[in-house]
Amino acid sequence: MMLLNPYRFAASGGGGTLTWDAATVSSPLALSAGDTRLELPTGNSAIAQTARSTPAMASGKWYWEIVVVDVLSGSTTTTGCGVCDSAHPSGSANLAGGTNANSVGYWCSGNLYNNAGLFNTAAAWGDGATLMFALDIAAGKFWVGKDGVWFNSGDPAVGTDATHTGLSTSATYYAAASPWSSLGETVKLDLVASPAYTVP
Repeated sequence: MMLLNPYRFAASGGGGTLTWDAATVSSPLALSAGDTRLELPTGNSAIAQTARSTPAMASGKWYWEIVVVDVLSGSTTTTGCGVCDSAHPSGSANLAGGTNANSVGYWCSGNLYNNAGLFNTAAAWGDGATLMFALDIAAGKFWVGKDGVWFNSGDPAVGTDATHTGLSTSATYYAAASPWSSLGETVKLDLVASPAYTVP
């Protein structure tokens, strides 16, 4: 069945390759590999920052993936990935307690945050995981998944069982990540140019 409004893979639609926006990345966070790799170098901890992607997503349906190259897993206070809007303060807030009403953080513990609060728990993730994200701006819905499986049997293609609903339908959004290591270990996250899993 052909969908009338399919999702666009964020790296190939609406402005070219999705990369981390250098304007939202400040020390000790660093970029490499053509701004597709976001890194928190060894020796840094408790960094309350969020990097976001470019170009922005202002309308339509979007899908993107983040490959976890290196992360300290198993703690509620390590690294989160997800989505944020333009109002999220990248230099002073992470994707947990720093989330607003239009940002969602999926942390390696599996914890899910929105509006500064924990609202659910999905599958935990660690090194080698491929994280999946789908955003339907017109519907205000957002889905997260890992390694080909959507949380809570969600199905972005038909709009069911979203991880989070109620996002603003008029905001501008970005893929987002908050590298955060409680033990000062290295964190590396890659935005991918080609999807490993089927775009909804």
